[in-house]
Parts: sequence; structure tokens; C-alpha cells
Amino acid sequence: MPLQLFDRNQGNLREAHQRVNKALDEQIATDLWLKTELVQAYEALSAVQNEIGVLRNEILPAARSAFEVTNKGYELGRFSFLEVLDAQRTLFQNQILHVRALANYQRLINEIERLIGRPLNRVLNQRTTNSSVVKDYEE
Repeated sequence: MPLQLFDRNQGNLREAHQRVNKALDEQIATDLWLKTELVQAYEALSAVQNEIGVLRNEILPAARSAFEVTNKGYELGRFSFLEVLDAQRTLFQNQILHVRALANYQRLINEIERLIGRPLNRVLNQRTTNSSVVKDYEE
């Protein structure tokens, strides 16, 4: 009967170490992928926030004002009905852009929350005490 003093199951130990190393490499790759996705989503969120701000503070008020001026001018006989319809169409198109930007903003918030695994406002409340930053993300 052979004595098993020198056989310490080296082959199985080496294979187990290789599986552990492979799992660690896969975890690092997954972490890198998640971080990349998170950065891309955050950059897109920042761009959409800027778009919403421009639409809300500049474009929509200007389009609304143009429509009101054109409508009053039509009532006074200075503009044609087609000009009123054109101003109204421009206002409606800009309102649609605003709604789409808001929907895109919410989609990106959901994507970021999916990537980090928790509500974004909870993360922001933990990391900052500046209420204006938190308010911007809760809109």
C-alpha cells in the first residue's frame, strides 16, 4: 500500500486558486463596466439637466411670449391667423421637447439608481448637506 505523504492534492489546489483568480478578474471587469456605465449616465443626466434649464428658463418663456404677442396682434388685426398658428405650433413643439427632456431625465435617474442599487436622493442626502444639490436631483 503506497503512503500518501507527499501528495497534498496540489493539482486540485492549483485549480481552485485559478478559479479564485478568474473570479477576481471577472469582478474587476464588472466593476469597471459598472463605473463606465455610471459615468456615462451621469454625464447624460448633466446634459439633460442643462437642456431642461434652457427650455424652462429661456425657450419656453420666449415661445409663450411670442404666441401671446402674436395672438394679441391677431386680435388687433396686425397678424394673420397663419402667423398665430405658427407661433402656437412653435410653443407646442417646445413644450413637447420639454416633456421629452423631463422623461429622459427620469429615465437616467432610474438608470443611475439601477446601477448604484439604491435611490439617488438617499445617496445624495448621505454625501451632501447642500439642499440645492439635493433639490435639483429630486425634481
